[in-house]
Amino acid sequence: MANRFNANIDFDKALEEEIFISMDKIGLRLNNVTALKGKNSVEIDIRHPNCGGKRLCVSKIIPEVRRITGKHFVKMDTSCCIKGKDECWLKLREAHKFSIVTGIARKQKQTSSISGDNYSLIELKDGKFIMILSDGMGSGPRAAMESGMAVNLIEKFLTAGYDQNTALEAVNSLLLINSDDDNYATVDMTIINQYTGDVEFLKVGAVSTFIKYKDRVDIIRNSSLPAGIMDKIDVEFNRRKVGDGDFVVMITDGVLEANDKDLDKEKWLADIIYETDTRNPKKLADIIMEKCMEKSKGQLLDDMTVLVAKIWKSA
Repeated sequence: MANRFNANIDFDKALEEEIFISMDKIGLRLNNVTALKGKNSVEIDIRHPNCGGKRLCVSKIIPEVRRITGKHFVKMDTSCCIKGKDECWLKLREAHKFSIVTGIARKQKQTSSISGDNYSLIELKDGKFIMILSDGMGSGPRAAMESGMAVNLIEKFLTAGYDQNTALEAVNSLLLINSDDDNYATVDMTIINQYTGDVEFLKVGAVSTFIKYKDRVDIIRNSSLPAGIMDKIDVEFNRRKVGDGDFVVMITDGVLEANDKDLDKEKWLADIIYETDTRNPKKLADIIMEKCMEKSKGQLLDDMTVLVAKIWKSA
């Protein structure tokens, strides 16, 4: 499993040297510079003599780093002018090009005391924003336990630095060990790169995901089996690109099952998403839920979860 750990980081010695030289030219002596170059971004650690509260980090260092690199940076951890210390420490991270706001709407099956759907939202240090949605078989406590177990395990693996395939394999193995033949969980993952706008969709038995662009709605479909059924997990993988103002809509199957009138349920939902005029992801999620309740006349046959992400340009 060790070789599945994400560690795509290199030292950028040329940038470190350039920062040293440039700061010296404007009269700033630095103690140390470390520049770490990841796949999509740069982190810079700068240590310099205590400036006595003159906030050189804001007035000189950050603007100069921006000039050198041509990129926007934000402060992370900062240790500045602490009594008894003769060194300031400034840590900079390249600013995300895109920011994400989410909205969620949920309803549980009328005969259930708890929803069998679970979800998680994670922002990783490498600039990836991850949405995880899992639907346990059926509804109620057992379904909630299985979907919750899947979501929690994926979250732990990803935040520890493992890749998504390793996380999904671990979930599949755990469900096989802990479940009987009639119990399983779907896994739906959307991974948005906040530096590039690239999106990865990983589906294990999950229903379709919808992307709302300015002029259309794309549907990401799936035909794989849920986790916990086969020894080898069946993952469907898709890539897309999103930009400023786009939406990603994830659902569990109860949303489509609320419509027992239309043959093409995905088109029905895609039309609702396209025709809803709002920039608010929570409002879009609520409107989708309202339309489902209208279609089913309030008689829910399954739990329903709608998870919406709005992407907007931040830098």
